[in-house]
Amino acid sequence: MQAALETEPVASRGDAADDAAIWVNPVDPAASVIIGTDKQRGLIVYRLDGTVVQSLPDGRMNNVDLRDGFAKATAR
Repeated sequence: MQAALETEPVASRGDAADDAAIWVNPVDPAASVIIGTDKQRGLIVYRLDGTVVQSLPDGRMNNVDLRDGFAKATAR
């Protein structure tokens, strides 16, 4: 079976894209996003069509985990 869509490639070469997670928007599932790593550069957030929403160059990292149930932070 062939993939119907792909994400845009990460900037780093080699085995850099890794362990994506899908955040499902509970109000609008079409607005859900895919969060993955470029192991050399940081996190990348994609729309469901595979286009980049945001790139966070926070340095080397690996794996993405999502957790629900956190209270919204309030400004002090």
